[in-house]
Amino acid sequence: MLKIYSKTKTFITIVLGWIIYPLSFLTPRSDKIWIFIGCRQNKERELFSDNSKYMFLYASTNIPEIKAIWIGRDRKITSIINKLGHRAFYIYSIPGIYYSLRAGYTFVDAFVQFRNWKFSGRTKVIQLWHGKGMKKTAHESPYSLPAASRLVSPNLFRKYKYVIATSEYTAKMMSIVFRIPIEKVLISGLPRHDVMFEKINGSEIDGIPGLEKKIELLRKNGVKKILSYSPTFRPNATNPLFENLKKGIGSFQLDLEMINQTLSKNKSHLFISLHPKFSLVNYGNDKFDNITFLPPGFDVYLTLPLFDALITDYSSLFSDFLLLDKPIIFLVYDLEKYKIEMGLFDEFEEMTPGPKVFTNEQLNTETDKVLRDIDEYKDYRQKVRDIFYKNLGGGSSQRIAKNIMREIKF
Repeated sequence: MLKIYSKTKTFITIVLGWIIYPLSFLTPRSDKIWIFIGCRQNKERELFSDNSKYMFLYASTNIPEIKAIWIGRDRKITSIINKLGHRAFYIYSIPGIYYSLRAGYTFVDAFVQFRNWKFSGRTKVIQLWHGKGMKKTAHESPYSLPAASRLVSPNLFRKYKYVIATSEYTAKMMSIVFRIPIEKVLISGLPRHDVMFEKINGSEIDGIPGLEKKIELLRKNGVKKILSYSPTFRPNATNPLFENLKKGIGSFQLDLEMINQTLSKNKSHLFISLHPKFSLVNYGNDKFDNITFLPPGFDVYLTLPLFDALITDYSSLFSDFLLLDKPIIFLVYDLEKYKIEMGLFDEFEEMTPGPKVFTNEQLNTETDKVLRDIDEYKDYRQKVRDIFYKNLGGGSSQRIAKNIMREIKF
């Protein structure tokens, strides 16, 4: 009965969406109204994070001529944002529907959500996206939907006014994955990088409370290096800690005991941050003195400058971390499998400036080098960084705003 109810509800939602969407073309749009939509959430509520967050904070604070509005998927996040003095409305509130139907520009950092799509009519959608690494995404992903899915998931095929990139190199990639003319790709940088170089009021929403103070205390107590390990999502929902062996999917399991000993020897500390889609259970947070597990679902870009090195895999986080010019280790124990299942651009190994490790022993060796200040990839890293980025500092939100403001008649 529950399955039948769920399918019926989905069917009615789709039908109503297709009825409302054509009507949304009839409402007058104002280019002076910009709405912003996020893509992340945890079990409790929507999260305020990523490119939409920082583009919204910039527009709301710095462009008085524009009415910048966050359209939330729940009332909890809109209440939090409103308390800081910004405008935010729940999507199904009267103001939320009104401004969704009136907005001349809609900023997203993922595919347009169905709940927003049905009100999107003639709005011009700016795709900020939520990362650009070497992983194939959007229409190039093996998991992209066929054209026949337009009927049930039309929001995933919404045309974009502009897509954002960080350089000529990434612009070509974005043009391919979103199937958009290259002249529609703005090379501006990503809004989320702004907070890595300047303090932004409101950015503290959905940061990890107390993390900065904890790291300060570790350094006061003699900890020399602070590292982060952030693996990406895998479609089979495994992670490199324990679930691989349980599910019989692979033979790799991160040896936390080994890495903990290396950290101890070098007076260093590791923070592990799993992808929000992983189901985080207690992996023994109190078992290892030199390892701390961070909760999933927080604004990681606030934390990146706090770390001295990054361990990751195929995550676009490595391209963000490149801006800080610090060592990166790539733990890619399932590289060949990942190429097939998720897809990587051919230049993956060439454009990832750091050691590729496949075993615990290799990871331990390369981590030990980093902790002893042996940086064998500095020149290589700078070379790749200059390919990935036209602008090496902040100011991305401002550049995007200037491009759009030129089109608006006041």
